[in-house]
Amino acid sequence: MPITASIESNGLDRSQDDRALVQISLSGGCYPKKEEIKKMGYAWGDSRMGGGIMGMLSMRPAAKCWHKLIPIGPELEAAINQISDYIIPLGGSIKSMIGPLDIAMMQKGEAKAEARKEMNDVAANK
Repeated sequence: MPITASIESNGLDRSQDDRALVQISLSGGCYPKKEEIKKMGYAWGDSRMGGGIMGMLSMRPAAKCWHKLIPIGPELEAAINQISDYIIPLGGSIKSMIGPLDIAMMQKGEAKAEARKEMNDVAANK
């Protein structure tokens, strides 16, 4: 069974440095490759972002999967390239699960983060 990588975000979760977080989750034929997946920094457990912002409203328990949380930026591009280079030759695929509502929530979060930064800069200059 091929491995599928899903790229998800709920638009609300933020990194330590206040960047939006994205989750790459792996499903399908992961078990035979679990040691290699672990070496790439993925952990087994509950999906943090399954279904994006709408998934947060679901009453279903979180699905278990191999997942990795990455802030938006160069780290995300590197992680997508890494997993793509790994699963595509194995017949796997990558799909984006980020929808318009997730993007809107990310943009709202970015605006709030920028406002916090400006307030902190003003307070530091006093």
